Amino acid sequence: MGARSTTMIRGIGAPLPAHLDKIVIYDGVCNLCNGTVKFLIKRDPAKVFKFVALQSDAARPLLEHFNLSREEALQSIVFVDSQIAYRKSAAALQISAYLPHPYKFLYLASCVPAPLRDVVYDCVAVNRYRVFGQSEECMRPTADIMARFLDAEEMKAARRRKPADAAAASAGAGAAAGAGAGSAAAEPGVAAAAAGLKAE
Repeated sequence: MGARSTTMIRGIGAPLPAHLDKIVIYDGVCNLCNGTVKFLIKRDPAKVFKFVALQSDAARPLLEHFNLSREEALQSIVFVDSQIAYRKSAAALQISAYLPHPYKFLYLASCVPAPLRDVVYDCVAVNRYRVFGQSEECMRPTADIMARFLDAEEMKAARRRKPADAAAASAGAGAAAGAGAGSAAAEPGVAAAAAGLKAE
């Protein structure tokens, strides 16, 4: 599926359930995107927004509903609002409409033609990893905001797996070290036996 210039996409098939609205689909390993999510949460006391990392299984039905591949979604933040998926600068401006003042005034930039806005947006998006860096794993929300993430269960499962994985890795390293020590301890006896054979 090739990249599209469309920044407002209507879904296919049946409408999304009512609870799947005002959803920010973000790149979970992008430091800039994670920072944006934290910025929105702090300025959204009414808890209007919900979030989901596009790398998660929970994001897949949304992407499929709007016929978006993950490659396309990686090019831009996606905001689902009233059965429409907004991309690139259109997403950022649509999000700003729900923010308190003075951020709400950013929506006035929608009078600028989309192609011009998207030139700036694309420049930031293309260079975001190089400039802002990326994480090895998706953001881990604190317990008080976890309910606002559609992929919360996946995050909890990942947290439960991590100590087990670390313990398994530690046990494996310990077993390897023990085997190495055993080999080292056996070497003097082998050397002594070899010396005895030579003397005979």
